[in-house]
Amino acid sequence: MKKLIFSLFFTASLLMVSACGKNNEVKMVTDSVSEPIIVITDTSKDPKDENNDFWLDSDSKNIYFKKIFWSSDFKNGPFYNKQVETNNADIKNLLKGKKTDIVPLPKHNKIEMVKELKHPTPNYILGKIRDEKGKEVTWKQTYKDPGPDADFQIKLPSFKGKSAVVSLRFIWLNENHDCYGVADKIFNIKKI
Repeated sequence: MKKLIFSLFFTASLLMVSACGKNNEVKMVTDSVSEPIIVITDTSKDPKDENNDFWLDSDSKNIYFKKIFWSSDFKNGPFYNKQVETNNADIKNLLKGKKTDIVPLPKHNKIEMVKELKHPTPNYILGKIRDEKGKEVTWKQTYKDPGPDADFQIKLPSFKGKSAVVSLRFIWLNENHDCYGVADKIFNIKKI
């Protein structure tokens, strides 16, 4: 219930800020990386006794989030000079010793990245999923603006078994394709 109230308050605040901005433009905040928030929603038609949204942010202790690199001057740099074509996060070892919850993954689900009007949106996501037998699947998903009334959908590949570890590497590029931001979000999921 708290998250629902917070979400409604946050959305209303953003709408007021955007309405007050010059020419309906919101000034971007670029001094630090903003954690992309992921929400898994149970989309089955069955009646539910409790909330069907699972929020994946570092405040909820469901995930591990780490800024790898961020440059607040994304026009002039400095820029990230390592590779940004594959997710090379060591998901096998990154969660060792970290207390993270297991996130439920309903059979019928929708996984979205919540849009933020004041922070730059990652250009793409480099995904990696590792099932309980150690098999890894990687994918790349380019960000496409879903419009003003929707959030960006993340297409999670299917995996065998009941549980897996998911790593999402967010990549921010400027108009010259120089990388000014890299961040990782890693979490455990279990099919329900």
